[in-house]
Order: sequence, then structure tokens, then C-alpha cells
Amino acid sequence: MESNNEEFFEIIGDKVFGMSGIESNEKWSECLRTNSSYRDCPISQHVSKTNLTMTVAVYNPSTIDINSVEIAIPNHNYTVKVWNQKTKSLVEPSSFVVNCYEDYNESADRFDSCFMTVSTLVESRNVQVIVLEKVNNNSISLEDRTLSHSGNDFITNGRIKLTFMGYSLRNSEIKFKFEDQMSKQIEFLNFSMGWW
Repeated sequence: MESNNEEFFEIIGDKVFGMSGIESNEKWSECLRTNSSYRDCPISQHVSKTNLTMTVAVYNPSTIDINSVEIAIPNHNYTVKVWNQKTKSLVEPSSFVVNCYEDYNESADRFDSCFMTVSTLVESRNVQVIVLEKVNNNSISLEDRTLSHSGNDFITNGRIKLTFMGYSLRNSEIKFKFEDQMSKQIEFLNFSMGWW
């Protein structure tokens, strides 16, 4: 298995270099698990570095194109560029979002875990090049935000009213107020999107 991985990484490296001219100064490697955290990915070896530029090769073995990728990262302090095959250059993606949440390791120790979802085309049976760059910790700030309530942020069926109360960016959480208008019971609901 190890020799297959080495050969696969060499093929990926050749493909990335052929597409973009980007050559890795380290051996290519991959995340150990799917849908895990950054701790199972090569970026975990570089968390303490203040300056980091990391090239990520996303391989799509499918017979259909995909339009977005999700990359595990340690925190929100990363920007991203994607390879544009037409212009033969790295460009900013049409959109990207970072969602962070609290996670726990096997020993029940808490840590922050984030996923960056990047809008970019990865053609079938092909590779897309993505470059992550760590930015100054103070240059990005996360704040809890609440929408102003204009009275239009709810849905109702006449008996039950569900009002959107805002969201917490830091906790990847959305908040609702649930009202049973017949019994006059009110409940506040917080949904964590961290596991989705």
C-alpha cells in the first residue's frame, strides 16, 4: 500500500507541475481520513508556523465534474487561490467560506476545527490546484452577528411560528425562536452546523 501511495503522490506532483508549474518542496501526502479534522491532514504539521503557503491538489476520481471542495484547516486565518486553466494563473475563487466549530479528540480534549468550502471546478478524473496562505491572526475577525428583526424573519402556519434570531459565526450556529401560538409556549433553539 505504501508503495502505491508513493507512486500516486508522484503522479499527482507531476500533474500539478504540468498544469501550473508549481513544484512542492516536500513530498506530497494526503489526509488520513475523510470528513475528519485538520489534525488528520498534512496541514497539522504546520499549525505553529506564522508564514505558510500550502498547495493542495484536489483529485476528482469521479466521472462527473464537481463545483466545490472542502478543505480541513486549523482556524479561519487562511486565504485561498485556485488555478484557472484558461488564464494559466492562480486567481481568487468566486466564493469561499470558513466554518469553525469545537471538536474533541480521542482523549476528549477540546480543539477548534474548521473547514473551508471553496467554489472551484474540479473536472472529472482530473486535479485542481488550490493554494492556501496563512494570514496575520489579527487581519480577520470573527464576530457573533444577529440580524435586525424587521418582523419578516419568520414562517408560520397559523398555529406555530418559527422566527430566525440570528447566528453565531464562531460556533457555526443558527438560532430560532419557536412559538406555539395556541398554548403560548415559547422555546429557543440553537442548531450547530459544525457537524454538517
